[in-house]
Amino acid sequence: MALIVNGTYFVRAETIAKALGEVAADTAQRLGLDKGVRGAASPIVVQPLFNTTGGYRDYVFPAVANVILQQTLLFAGARLIAERRRRGAVIGGDWLAAALGTWAALVLVGVLAGAFVFGFAFWIQDVPRAGNMAGLLLALPVFAAAVAALGLALGSLFRRGTMRSSC
Repeated sequence: MALIVNGTYFVRAETIAKALGEVAADTAQRLGLDKGVRGAASPIVVQPLFNTTGGYRDYVFPAVANVILQQTLLFAGARLIAERRRRGAVIGGDWLAAALGTWAALVLVGVLAGAFVFGFAFWIQDVPRAGNMAGLLLALPVFAAAVAALGLALGSLFRRGTMRSSC
């Protein structure tokens, strides 16, 4: 018998799964269905499908790490270009070379940060990972390049990189 519970709400799902498991075990015992082939009781084993250790580190952190890296790179690029615009750092001259150089630097930072998180931090914290290094090496530069470009584009819409104080 399999009992599948939607894990959208972590605490509720765990409580509901435990309660349903206890009800199923009690019902099976009363009906005499808990006896195995040789008469031994069959225990009910609760095994989460994706969160195999039952903790947030293995279940939530790998998904959230992508968002953290993306938002950090996006905001850094936007603030950087907005501050440059406020100071008038690149008004004349070769603005295309400055923009491409800034973009390349942000891509490098994004790739290095991603390699640190997905390579070293996941390994040292023993976070489950697929181990697809070729896929990571292919996807990480594309991810960093797209996010850096978006950050620079969004930052160019603002006149300054900081909020003005109303005090």
